[in-house]
Amino acid sequence: MSKNCSYFMRIMCCFLLVFGLIISVFYSFTDAKNKSDEDVSLMFTGDFLFSKDYPPFRAYLNRGKDISKCIDTKIIKKMKSVDYMVMNNEFTYTDRGTATKGKKFTFRAHPYMAKELNKMGVDLVSLANNHAYDYGEISLLDTMKALDDVNVKYVGAGKNIDEAEQPVYFKKNGINIAVLAATSIERMANPDTKAATKTSAGVARCFDTARLEKNIKKAKKKAHIVIVFVHWGTEGTNNIDAYQKKQAKAIAKAGADVIVGAHPHVLQKIDYIGDVPVVYSLGNFWFNSSTRDTGMFKVVVNKDGVKKCQFIPCLQKSLKTGLLEGRQKSRLLDFMRKLSPNVKFDKNGYFVKNN
Repeated sequence: MSKNCSYFMRIMCCFLLVFGLIISVFYSFTDAKNKSDEDVSLMFTGDFLFSKDYPPFRAYLNRGKDISKCIDTKIIKKMKSVDYMVMNNEFTYTDRGTATKGKKFTFRAHPYMAKELNKMGVDLVSLANNHAYDYGEISLLDTMKALDDVNVKYVGAGKNIDEAEQPVYFKKNGINIAVLAATSIERMANPDTKAATKTSAGVARCFDTARLEKNIKKAKKKAHIVIVFVHWGTEGTNNIDAYQKKQAKAIAKAGADVIVGAHPHVLQKIDYIGDVPVVYSLGNFWFNSSTRDTGMFKVVVNKDGVKKCQFIPCLQKSLKTGLLEGRQKSRLLDFMRKLSPNVKFDKNGYFVKNN
């Protein structure tokens, strides 16, 4: 082979190598860009209870301490399938403290029960409710430690007001999501469930939504999507009350992209305020011994906002929560349609604003 030919071959090899590197970088950039545009999914449930001396915990013990015999495996599979799973933690994790005097129901679970959250795929719980302080400040501090020990995040409570009002941020595929939580229950100046202060542990309160609105606006500057999980409403009724209606408008106006509610222990309507979906109450997910319709709320988001919303019909019966299928699923979806005249549901529970 001539020297000129050999030189030419070396030039061609170098060219192909450089060209290959350029193509590789291009596709890597394209893949990263496409990945950053992927959706992120979150799921929410209503109230659940691990408190000792109450029927759900006794069922858990009688079933061999197997949470899959209390929450159906089909549900757990769905819980684990989303990017972030969020539940309302309506009790404390503690073996210490004294029950709040005069309070009809006070809840506490053994701290070791927090590990069951891992088995269900739970990433975040809300502590902003009227039972987070049932055994005093020590019970709330123990609850936060128990959750830290199993690497489950919490929102709506903290060692001081700054922590209690701090959003939890999730970031995936280039999408930044903020979740805030607050409670408007116990409509009094000095409630049993203490608000956090500069120097003491407690919950974030929002009977007056001014502070919550301010925190939503701050979170909106950092996050593409802001979700507010609020404890509100009147127990035992499918109808929303005047406070829920007023607060939902204020929360949406402040910049929330999604609003999810808890506390009534029964299902309430799903609605829209502008383009903001409001799930007023998901009811009892796994909370007591009664037979009750319940459900899960799945929301899919990207940088541009909310892409998909789905109500997943479930039933709490015989101290076990399972998915509804067939006629029973259709029955509950029909009930939600009657409750929610401004929302259009398909046969699988996906819903949109009914224009």
